[in-house]
Amino acid sequence: MALVVLVAGMATAAWLWRGSHASDLESALKTSTPAAYKLPTQQAAWDRHQILKRTIRERRPKVVLLGDSLTQRWEADGTPIWESAMAPLGAFNAGIDNDRTENLLWRIQDGALDEANPPDVCILLVGVNNLGGDGDTPHGVAEGVMAVARSILERAPKSRLIVVGLLPAGPWSRGSLSRRAWINRKIKAHSLPRTMFVDFSDSFLNKEGGIQTALATDGLHLSEQGYRVLADLMVPLIKANLK
Repeated sequence: MALVVLVAGMATAAWLWRGSHASDLESALKTSTPAAYKLPTQQAAWDRHQILKRTIRERRPKVVLLGDSLTQRWEADGTPIWESAMAPLGAFNAGIDNDRTENLLWRIQDGALDEANPPDVCILLVGVNNLGGDGDTPHGVAEGVMAVARSILERAPKSRLIVVGLLPAGPWSRGSLSRRAWINRKIKAHSLPRTMFVDFSDSFLNKEGGIQTALATDGLHLSEQGYRVLADLMVPLIKANLK
């Protein structure tokens, strides 16, 4: 049986949530509705999506990472860790900067996994961009993440799914009552077939409830050391589920 890892994650948008006038229902509808990239302002994302679809068809990798900038930037600050820990497992990076749940949902429905064969493992990191700018409600973010999870299970019917909760961001947070923690609890409460939820927050938290300085480059995106911690947590899960 194959494995898909879903990481609800950090991305390029500002992590501070300024509030939203949308209701939980309106937010959930938006985050769970596929949204294609708007050209020409998102041309780079559109182009990368086309390349990723073609490459996954050609390589048919055993491990696929799906998500936003925390995933894509394995190709930047995380490169040394990727080469030493992830590449030997046959991993493929399908992250795109700035992706929101609705963008990733569209990518999957547009065939991002259709030619994957399917993968033994898919790793999905998404969610924090929905909290940037005017923001979606925590309920909406959780529902968006689960919509992506269900779409993955549908498109990769022989794969397993691991949902990894939102990671800490910034120098501090609101502890157990923070939006991040609430979203993680909400996601964990869902029950889906072939799906596991894991929360890696404790490995990244500082004493104030934010992310450890050494593990991030800007309070949001991971440093090389941060990717090393993430790989140490992910690799055993991946190895345990490779065919």
